[in-house]
Amino acid sequence: MRPRALTEHKPLLRRVAGGAKFRIQKALVLTRIRASNALRHRGCALGDDRAPIVSMTSYGDRLDLAYYALESILMGRLRPSRIILWVDDRATIQHLPRQLRRLQRVGLEVRLSVEGVGPHTKYFDALQIAVEAGVPLVTADDDTIYPVFWLHQLFEHHLHHPDGISCYRARRIGVDTTDSDAGPHLLPYAQWPLVRDSRESDRNFVCGVSGALYPLHMVRALIARGTEFKEVCPSADDVWINHTALQVDVPVRVVGGNSRDFISVEAAQSSGLKHVNVSQGRNDVQIAAAYQELDRKKLAACR
Repeated sequence: MRPRALTEHKPLLRRVAGGAKFRIQKALVLTRIRASNALRHRGCALGDDRAPIVSMTSYGDRLDLAYYALESILMGRLRPSRIILWVDDRATIQHLPRQLRRLQRVGLEVRLSVEGVGPHTKYFDALQIAVEAGVPLVTADDDTIYPVFWLHQLFEHHLHHPDGISCYRARRIGVDTTDSDAGPHLLPYAQWPLVRDSRESDRNFVCGVSGALYPLHMVRALIARGTEFKEVCPSADDVWINHTALQVDVPVRVVGGNSRDFISVEAAQSSGLKHVNVSQGRNDVQIAAAYQELDRKKLAACR
């Protein structure tokens, strides 16, 4: 290839090389997780009693792959005081994949969720447990491989900012105030930019996919609101959590000031709710049901 032609193709070559490097790194991570899970003799994988509780839910075919996310958390620099996987079927508990049974031996709790709360299971069933333990609640997704720093940095950020929600990914709510007669209205969810700074804002909308930590006063606020979400946003747990944070003035901050995604398990993602909530606009319907006029005015008044 001539020098000029090589120069012209450099961006493409970099993308190809970067993609190959990522695939190799991902394969190594998954191999390490499988090896850890297969160990015959392991001690308790849990951490100190003062560490956060981690809560996750899974269902259907995703359950076979959930151990990747769980193992990655238990291999982290800071390990949770408890890690709970919620399932919606009693028969599932009796016929768990062998990888999850292995994790039970080192501290994983697999528990039956409250019926009828859908994706809210990820946090709802663990709220009272966190209050009783007196530690923050962290939620995680079953289709993500979390890096070793994940829980450690979340908790460290919380210790510096105990008043708010700490997360790895958030969007900034878009508000249109051009029509003064109609009042402010929210832009479509797909137009909300990712947060790329570390400042707190009422407009920061925490996205649970990369993980989030909820302080105890936020946990208590969610308990106080009960199951009203069943009528307002039954399939959008992020909407309910963020609306609650706005109602009780709990700020949202992004760890490190730059929203990020972690390695995903594609086979699990193919059946996720985001395909309906984001791609098909269900988020916007449920956001409109949750955020009333006073909420929109409050958002319009902040940066």
